[in-house]
Amino acid sequence: MIFPHRVTLKRHTETESTLGGVNRTHAADSVAYRCFFQPQRESLDIVNNSGGRNMVVNIYAEPDMPVSATDQIVFDSKTYEVTGVIEQFSPRGVNHLKITARVMDFV
Repeated sequence: MIFPHRVTLKRHTETESTLGGVNRTHAADSVAYRCFFQPQRESLDIVNNSGGRNMVVNIYAEPDMPVSATDQIVFDSKTYEVTGVIEQFSPRGVNHLKITARVMDFV
């Protein structure tokens, strides 16, 4: 598979809050990876009386990319939150990753 795009990955870390919940923070540093970036669908949503464009994308990446749900991926100056990662197999094993991510732009 050819990966013509470059994205940066911001891994998340989890710490326990003082109230017993979980705080997620993202690394300030990021690592660049080659991938194929493909918009999947867009919708116009209303959140807290404010309109926003909700975009879901598929990102196909090398199988050694260390990505997991709630990490962030930056592409074309937009930050996407990873919602899922699925390994895609060939007869020889894992061929690539299919990453689903989303972003909401408020207008």
